Amino acid sequence: MAGTKTKKKSKKLNIDTGPKELDGYSLGQNVWGKLYSNGSHAYGKIAKFYTGAPEGNAASIWDEINYGYRMVLTSTMSDSPPPGAKRKLTAAKTRDAREALSKGKKK
Repeated sequence: MAGTKTKKKSKKLNIDTGPKELDGYSLGQNVWGKLYSNGSHAYGKIAKFYTGAPEGNAASIWDEINYGYRMVLTSTMSDSPPPGAKRKLTAAKTRDAREALSKGKKK
């Protein structure tokens, strides 16, 4: 038949996430840490590890306080929150709940 098209196979992307574990932490784990850029507190899931940086081993996390991927050195990461940081996480979650509630009322 004239004009028939052949389907092209899609290529699978192979995204390199680096090592699965580093310095006692694993991908997907929720951690607290200090941001490398400005030293403020961050909390979130580990997305990727970085080795070989001059400052030391680092991890990219999805920050639930500041909303976005942030860089944290593994030397500053911990499972428990530092003093005063849990208050920031609670404030961020409260802000999200208020925004969701206000969007629901407008509709």
